[in-house]
Amino acid sequence: SEISLSGSTGQRIEPLRYAQGQVKSAGKSDELAFLKLRFKHPGETESELIETPILASQIVQDLSSSSDDFRFAAAVAAFGQSLHGGKYLKDMGYDEMIELARGARGNDPDGERAEFVRLLGLARDLSPMKPQANFEQTATVP
Repeated sequence: SEISLSGSTGQRIEPLRYAQGQVKSAGKSDELAFLKLRFKHPGETESELIETPILASQIVQDLSSSSDDFRFAAAVAAFGQSLHGGKYLKDMGYDEMIELARGARGNDPDGERAEFVRLLGLARDLSPMKPQANFEQTATVP
């Protein structure tokens, strides 16, 4: 929050982008939102600002038609969700995460995305085994 005197030139917060009562005419703008993200790199004192509009025209109906960066980020988010119980993952398991991340590696000059795919494989191998579909039919209990 910010407190400043009316008419002061010392205000730091920009005016609202979407003020109430101002309705844009349909078709003139497909802007759904505007993202402002400020961050610092480790060890630096100066922050950087990224500003970008979120446009309705950028929405895709199918994950496979989205960018490599978006699909890879979705795989990372799915892995994070799995570490917290996977409540929102539905049927997505490690194999699907690996397939998604592997298909979205794109340009990976430092090998960080490849390393993430290896991490997913390791997590899959260390996770509790799910019973196979025919396991119950063939297994016997002593």
